[in-house]
Amino acid sequence: MDLKCWIKIANRDMDISTLSTSIAVGITLGSGGYLSPFSVTNSGEIANLPANATGSGTIGLYVPGSLAPVSILNDGTIIGGGGLIAGYGVSLYGAGGLTNHGFIEGGNSADGFGGGGIYLAPNGQGSLINTGTILGGSGALSSGAGAFSPTGDYILNAGTISGGVGGGTSSGGAGIRTGGTVVNTGLIKGGGSEEHVILNTSASGTSGGVGVIVEGGTLINAGTIAGALGTGGTLADAVTMQGLSATASTLIVEPGAVFIGDVAAAPSLADVLEFASTASATTLDGLGTQFTGFSTLDFAPGANWTIAGTASAFDSGETISGFAPGDAIILNGFSVASDSFVSGTGLEITDTAGTEITLDVNSNISNLAFTVTKEPDGTEIETAVCYLRGTKILTPAGEVKVQKLNIGDAVVTLRNGYRKIKWIGRQSFARYFVKGNRNQLPVRIAAGALGPQLPRCDLFVSPGHSMLIGGVLVLAKFLVNGITITQDFAGAEIHYYQLEFETHDCVLAEGTWSESYADTPGLRGQFHNAGEFAALYPDHREPLQQTLCAPRPMDGPELEQALRPIVGRAADASVGGHVFGYVDEISTAGHIRGWAWDEGNPDMPVLLEILVRGRAIGMVLACDYRGDVQASGYGQGRCGFSFVSPIGLPPDIENSVQVRRAADAEPLMMAKFCRTQAGFKFQPTELGSIQAA
Repeated sequence: MDLKCWIKIANRDMDISTLSTSIAVGITLGSGGYLSPFSVTNSGEIANLPANATGSGTIGLYVPGSLAPVSILNDGTIIGGGGLIAGYGVSLYGAGGLTNHGFIEGGNSADGFGGGGIYLAPNGQGSLINTGTILGGSGALSSGAGAFSPTGDYILNAGTISGGVGGGTSSGGAGIRTGGTVVNTGLIKGGGSEEHVILNTSASGTSGGVGVIVEGGTLINAGTIAGALGTGGTLADAVTMQGLSATASTLIVEPGAVFIGDVAAAPSLADVLEFASTASATTLDGLGTQFTGFSTLDFAPGANWTIAGTASAFDSGETISGFAPGDAIILNGFSVASDSFVSGTGLEITDTAGTEITLDVNSNISNLAFTVTKEPDGTEIETAVCYLRGTKILTPAGEVKVQKLNIGDAVVTLRNGYRKIKWIGRQSFARYFVKGNRNQLPVRIAAGALGPQLPRCDLFVSPGHSMLIGGVLVLAKFLVNGITITQDFAGAEIHYYQLEFETHDCVLAEGTWSESYADTPGLRGQFHNAGEFAALYPDHREPLQQTLCAPRPMDGPELEQALRPIVGRAADASVGGHVFGYVDEISTAGHIRGWAWDEGNPDMPVLLEILVRGRAIGMVLACDYRGDVQASGYGQGRCGFSFVSPIGLPPDIENSVQVRRAADAEPLMMAKFCRTQAGFKFQPTELGSIQAA
């Protein structure tokens, strides 16, 4: 049998010909005993395994249950054999763990059952850590799961695990089927049912595979879990919780989790949907539509979540536990007329049509600590240092237009739960007065410009107002890209409002975290009702410096990181023009600086790719301010970039470095350089002189 593989056992390199092999198994570990823990490393290939006498496929790598714990490291390739019942890629019956950095696939079957990628025996003593790729095998009658762990085992996926592709009349296999614990930071997906070539035979399946099937276990997701499409275009569940074990399952959702497809719990069991602790505010929508069947909705301590869904998702006997200040529940389409908290019963809510529901809140809270709101009714899309008149702000009583708020009203805040308004600053201008003044003209943030449903409808704020994006505060004027975020307000009058608390914080404006007033030397006098504050608080003293609830970068990597996904969404809806700009400094320390401006999108920063000798070494967004560029008539000056090379630059810098637009590879010009001790410096031109670092 030609098996290109080397095995390392007990720190000795050993040719696999010394190990036991059989017609049913490609490689069996443990020939001759091994009563002490040992390790196995595969850096070659286990593949092309024949079927046995009954036509069943071989297992690529088999670990009996009689062995001492074994640690397996796969840096190579392991593929189970084909046959009527195709073999697993790896079958771990004994105690121990498998770490996969390579490729593992179950066997494919032209006329039978596809093999699974990994099998962990139901003894609760096995584990799988994956940073590579694991695939289930394809089969005409059924397709294998990427990984199968019946009970108690542990799986950590930071790579890709996928079910086998369906063939013939079979559906795609599940990405993972488990009764143990799965932690996902990578990609888990069900196998598709598209046409697939299996052993030179074309066949098409019927339905796509489920991403993860949970049978009495725990699934923690901080990555992406996706169901697969069937031949009719039906998307399979991302997660299915089955009652086969008659044991409840738990799904823990971490910030950044993505579910493509429905998440279906077993209504007959007490399945739990938990919202994990998070330092930054996080939102999950779709309860009652995408997420169904859960008996308990559990907010972990310090969860800081806003969850949204239909009223039925919270009024069908579900227990809501751990709910605390900083958390919020949004009932989509439910217009609240009255609400009251009844101890031992929950929150009783009535809508404007007289429909009554009860939310079973199992927390030590009062009525004022619970938040219910409704979706925007669409009757007023005009919204807003300030918010424009009409902006809806989240309060314990629901969303309230900013102009209807009063000093002393409670508002939902990011850092401090429910806080009372200390003061409301106001400014008003005729539009003709600020026409052409981009420091006062409102910035329009289109619905979805900052992310899915962020904001939920168009949001108007002043240019000097900050939005919380990626954990940092970003001035609205830095967000303007001319496509999804613009300064095109058409109203006759501009009325700004700003909320102040005892300390700087963020509030939910149209569903998006946005800053309150930050007491700053000399700023309060710009409000037209500054005298009101002086009368209310005669002993107030301005701070010597501004204190913010989060960093507010003016340029550099933090600003670039916050802007890049927003610019990416806008770029998808635009057509680029000619790119102007220069690489005007390259230092021996690896700093590459310059500017880039898109003629077709003058307000949008340009995403650039950096190459050294034709090989890409990184990307940078040209979003830093360059006054000399603005003075020369190129947009608003937010087009500078500074990149630090992760590798050493070669001596012939001027010939080896290239900077080009990432979207279409249009290059920037290299300025005329002179060599200095600091590297290369731009020669004086109409844009002035740029000093070397």
